[in-house]
Amino acid sequence: MKITIRPAASKDLAAIEKLFRLPELSLANGQYFTVALLAAYLKDDYFLVAEDEGLLVGALVAEPLRNGGAMVWELAVEKERRGQGIGSVLLKKFIAIMKGKGRQWLILYAPSASPRTLAFYRRHRFCLGKKHIEALKNI
Repeated sequence: MKITIRPAASKDLAAIEKLFRLPELSLANGQYFTVALLAAYLKDDYFLVAEDEGLLVGALVAEPLRNGGAMVWELAVEKERRGQGIGSVLLKKFIAIMKGKGRQWLILYAPSASPRTLAFYRRHRFCLGKKHIEALKNI
């Protein structure tokens, strides 16, 4: 296994849309990130993919926030590849890039019903906050 992390490209979007189509990654309205939505993030090192010998096995999409932060919207690894360190490599690379851009903190949402996911973020020294309910309104 040789994991390569690189910026996402338009050729990756269909595979990433499929990767992000997990029940725990749906928005409050039940929708998911679509190719059209993902295309808006193709810039600035805030959208990365993990490849193993040319095969896309993971992705992370984020955006900058005010006051030195960044919001990680989605981070996922192919189901059959989880537990192999791919998510860790992807997250560590993203953190290094963010530090280089002067970002000082990250925030993300994780499914509270997934002990494995929560343990992943604890291992990466994220502070887990209180439970919140996501509320979304189209305007």
